[in-house]
Amino acid sequence: MKIRLQIVLLLLVVLFFSSVSAQKKDPMAIMTSRASRLIDSTMGAINLRAERFNQELQIINLTKPLDATSLTPEKIASSIIKVKDFLNYLEVHRSLSVRLRKITDDSVKAMRSEMPTRVREDFLKEFLEAYHKDQESFDKYTLALTKVYVNVSEVLTFLAGAKISLVSDKIQFDSKDDYEHYQEMMDAVNKSNKKLITASADSQKATLEASEAMQKAYGSGVK
Repeated sequence: MKIRLQIVLLLLVVLFFSSVSAQKKDPMAIMTSRASRLIDSTMGAINLRAERFNQELQIINLTKPLDATSLTPEKIASSIIKVKDFLNYLEVHRSLSVRLRKITDDSVKAMRSEMPTRVREDFLKEFLEAYHKDQESFDKYTLALTKVYVNVSEVLTFLAGAKISLVSDKIQFDSKDDYEHYQEMMDAVNKSNKKLITASADSQKATLEASEAMQKAYGSGVK
């Protein structure tokens, strides 16, 4: 009886390790694991960049470069530097976004090349579509943000050379022509800001739709 029990246990152990070994060698299981790692690393990179973006946006928002109280000569000079830094950051952010998309696309392409033809085209299709939709929409938002702050920078540069004063926290110009030019420049800021609001709403919508698509395709494990 003991011998038969030992044989049964031995067979179970062999079957177990054979099953594990088969799973390890299963190409689809290996590819699924690689896909999971790719999704995790890509989403992790996006989240890190989002944290940095929010930090940079908070800094420039706190600057309030066009508020009347920020229009002293010293504060204008400081704001010009901060706006320039923010514009440079936005350009770098978009460059990193393009680079990450290429890396992700190349990774998926490489995996697909190892897949059976019948499943190659659809492998990670939902992930790529959701990812591109979200990131391309966010890039459009950052472009709209760049347009706003390019206009803000031009206003600040103009004010730095104009003869102005602050009276009861209101900006006053010595020259009527300067005042009219300032109003034209502020109109450009306001128009670009309206487009920014639309771009922001579109980006948020795209992010929500991309998240829903990812959850539907890959489950609650996607964050």
